[in-house]
Amino acid sequence: MKRFFIYSLFTLFAQGGFLHAQQIHGKVTDTTGRPVDGVAIILQTIDSTYIEAAITDTSGVFCFKQSFAAGLSGISQPAAAQSSSLADTKRAEEAYRLLFQHLLYLPSRKEITSADAGVIRLTEKANELGEVTVRGERPQVSVEGNKLSYDVPQLVKNKTATNAYEVLKELPGITGQDGTLELIGANRLYVILNGQLTTLSLGQVIDLLKSMPASRVQKAEIMYNAPAKYNLKGALINVVLNKPVSQTPALQGEVGVDYGQAHYANGEVRANVLYSSPNLQLDVLVNGGKGRFFSGEEMLARHTLAGQGITEIHQLGRSRKYIHQGTARLGMEYKLPNNDKLSAAYYFTGHNSRGMQSAQTSYTDGINEGENKKEPFDMSNSRLKSHGRSTLHNVRFQYDGHAGWSVGGDYTYYYTPSDQLFSDARTQHDIDTLSTMLNNMRQKISRVAFFINHTHNFLTGWTLTYGVHAGYTYSKNYMDYLYERENGYVPDADATETNTQKEYNGNVFAEVSRNFGKRFSATAALKGEYFKSDYDSPDERRTLWEDWTLYPTVSLSYRFSPKHIMQLNVNSDKTYPSYWTISPQKTPINSYSVGEGNPTLKPYRSYEGQLVYILRQKYILLGFAEYTPDYFTQLPYQSDTELKNVFRFENMDYKLEYGLALIVPFRVGTWWNSRVTLRGWRMREKCDQFHSMSYDRKANVGLILMNNTFNLSSRPNVNLTVDGQYVTKGAIQGVYDLGSMYKVGAGLKWIFAKDRASLTLYASDIFRTGIPDARIDQGTQWTRLWKLNDERLVKLSFTWKFGSYKEKKHEKIDTSRFGK
Repeated sequence: MKRFFIYSLFTLFAQGGFLHAQQIHGKVTDTTGRPVDGVAIILQTIDSTYIEAAITDTSGVFCFKQSFAAGLSGISQPAAAQSSSLADTKRAEEAYRLLFQHLLYLPSRKEITSADAGVIRLTEKANELGEVTVRGERPQVSVEGNKLSYDVPQLVKNKTATNAYEVLKELPGITGQDGTLELIGANRLYVILNGQLTTLSLGQVIDLLKSMPASRVQKAEIMYNAPAKYNLKGALINVVLNKPVSQTPALQGEVGVDYGQAHYANGEVRANVLYSSPNLQLDVLVNGGKGRFFSGEEMLARHTLAGQGITEIHQLGRSRKYIHQGTARLGMEYKLPNNDKLSAAYYFTGHNSRGMQSAQTSYTDGINEGENKKEPFDMSNSRLKSHGRSTLHNVRFQYDGHAGWSVGGDYTYYYTPSDQLFSDARTQHDIDTLSTMLNNMRQKISRVAFFINHTHNFLTGWTLTYGVHAGYTYSKNYMDYLYERENGYVPDADATETNTQKEYNGNVFAEVSRNFGKRFSATAALKGEYFKSDYDSPDERRTLWEDWTLYPTVSLSYRFSPKHIMQLNVNSDKTYPSYWTISPQKTPINSYSVGEGNPTLKPYRSYEGQLVYILRQKYILLGFAEYTPDYFTQLPYQSDTELKNVFRFENMDYKLEYGLALIVPFRVGTWWNSRVTLRGWRMREKCDQFHSMSYDRKANVGLILMNNTFNLSSRPNVNLTVDGQYVTKGAIQGVYDLGSMYKVGAGLKWIFAKDRASLTLYASDIFRTGIPDARIDQGTQWTRLWKLNDERLVKLSFTWKFGSYKEKKHEKIDTSRFGK
C-alpha cells in the first residue's frame, strides 16, 4: 500500500511537470526580427471554438495556461461527449489555430500541432503607421500662467544647434544676429538660468550661452512680463537646465571643438563637467577661443558746410581684429535636509584683442559724377591700431527656503584698459601732412546687489510675492590724448577726461496671481523704484538722474479649450545709457568720422503690450504695440562747421511701433519639419531737435523667416537644416533708411557612437547678403553706406559626451552699460 501511494505521488508530479512543459507558447516579432509588445492572441480549435486569449510581453513572448497535452479536454464536456469516437479526439489533439491582432500590424493566423508555436512574424500596416505618427505629435508650446513653455530637446531634435545660444534662436518668435537675441513684439529681452536672479546683461549671458553645449537645455520659458521677483522689467527667457539626480556620486561631462572659416579662420574648445550626488551638485565650465575677423565698408557722402557749398567724400575702409578669449565658471548647489537650497557661482571671462583699421578717404568739391568729375583736393590714408583687454569677475549666492523665502547677493568687478594709435597721412592741395595721436582709456566698475523675496500661497488660491532689492554701482572712466611732437608724445591736458559715476537704486514690489477655475488666470504687479546717479569730474559735480518710478504690469490668460489659449500682457520699463556714452570724450574712427559722448543724454521710458493667441498648441498669432518717449540710439550727423561726421547717441521725441506676427509650424511625413514666421509692422520715429533739423518718419516693414529640418537618414542618423530670412526694405532708424536683406544658411549633422558624439557642418549667410545697405537723405544730410563685413562662415563642430552627461545652464552678468 505504501509503495502504491509513493508511486502515485511520483506519477502525479511527473504528469504535472510534463503538462507544464507542454503549455502553448511562442514569440512574435516584426519583419526585422524586433519583438512586438501588446499583440492580442486568440487560441481556437480548428472548427473556430474559442479556448483562451493571451498578450505578448515586452520581449514578444506569449504563453497560454492551456497545455497542449490536454488538447480540447480543457473545454467542459458532458460524459457522453467524452466517449466520442477515437478518431474525433485524435484529430482535435493534433492541431489548433492561433489568431494574432495588433493596431500597427496586419492580422495573422497560424495552425500548429505542437506546444511550441515558434516565431511568428507580423507585417506593419504601412498606410496606418503615418496616421499614428501624426496623432502622436507633441505640442509645440504649452501655457503655464503667463509663461509660454517649450520642450527644447523635442523642439531642436536633429537640428544643427551646437551651443545653448543657437538653441534659443530655434525658439518660435526668437531671432538672433551678430550675437543678439530679440523676441518679436518685445522691446527688451533678458535671459536667466534655472529661475535664478542675475545682474548679468543680455550680452554677457549670450557670451556664456555660446560656450555651453546645446544638450544642457531642458526647457525654455518665454514671458513677455518678467515676474517682479527677478528685478527685471520687460520680456524674459528662463532657461531650465538638466539636473541629473544620482543616488550615488556620479561624474558626467561633455567636450567639444569648433573650427570656423570666414575671411580668416577661428577656433574654439570647450569642456563641461558635472558632479552630482543626492544633495550636492558641482559643475565646471571652461571655454577658450582665438581667431582673426574681417570687416569693411564703403561710404559716399555729400557734406554741406555753411556758406561753402557741397563737398563729396568717398571712403573705403577695412578692419582686421585678432581676438583671444576665455571663460570659466564654477557652480554649486546644495540641498539641505529640510529641502532648503543653497547655490553659489563664480564666473570669469577674459578678452584680449588687437586690431588694425585703415581707411582711404577722398574729398572733392561739388558733386563728383557724370561728365563733371573732378580731382579730389584732399586725399587721406588713416590707420587706427588698437589694443584692449577686459576681465570680468562675478560672484553670486542665493538661498531658497522651503517656506517661500529667497535671499541672495551678487558682486561684479569689471576692468578694461585699452589704447589706440591713430595716424592720418593727408595730401591737401599738394601739401603732405602727417598727424599722430595716442589715446589711452581705462574703465573700472564695481557693482553689488542684494535681494530678499517671499512667496506666500493662500488657501483661497491666491499667490502673493513681495520683496526688496537694492544695489550700488561705482564706475571710474579715464581717457587721455597724446599728440606726436618733435620731442615725443605730448599730452593734451584740456582733452584729458576723468570722471566717476555712482548709482544707487532700490525698489519694493508686490505681485499677486490666481487661477480662476480652469479657464482664466491673472497676474498683476506693482514695483516702486528709486534711482539716483551722481557724476563727478574735475570740472563739475552734478546729479544726472534722481527719481521715483512706478512700474505696473498685468498678465491675463484665458483658455477657450486646452488647445486654444489667449494671453494679454502689458508692462513698462526704463533704459539708462552706458557709462561711457555720457562721458564728453571724442574718439577718432578715421579721418572723416569721429565718435563722441553725449553728457546731456536722457534715459527713456517704454510702454508695451502683446496679445497672443495660441491655436492647437502650435500656431501663434501675435499682436504687439510699443510706445517709447525719449528713445535714444547712435546716429551720425554731418557737422555744419567742419568736414566731420559725428557719431553720437541722441534722444528722439518718441518711437512708436505696432504690428502682427504669425508663427506656423508644419510637418511633411517624418522627413521634413518646418516653421514659418511672418511679421509685419508699422514704425514711426519723431525728433523736433536733431541738431539743425527735425524729422518725423514713418515706414512699413515685413519679415519672413523659414526654418527647415530634413531627416536624411535614421541609420546613420544624419539631418539637414536649411534656414532663410528676408526683410523688406524701408526700415528706419533715426535718419537712416535701411535696404532689404535676405540670409540663407544650411547645416548637416551626424550623430553617432550611440548618440554620444556628433559632427556638425554649418554654413551661414551663404550668399553674403545678410547686411542691408543704409542711406541718409534728410535735409542737408546725405550719405550712402555699404557694409562689406564677411558674415559668411563655414563652421565644423565636434562634440563628445561622457558619463551620460546632461548639461546645466548658468546665469550671465549685466554689462550692457560697460565699455564703449
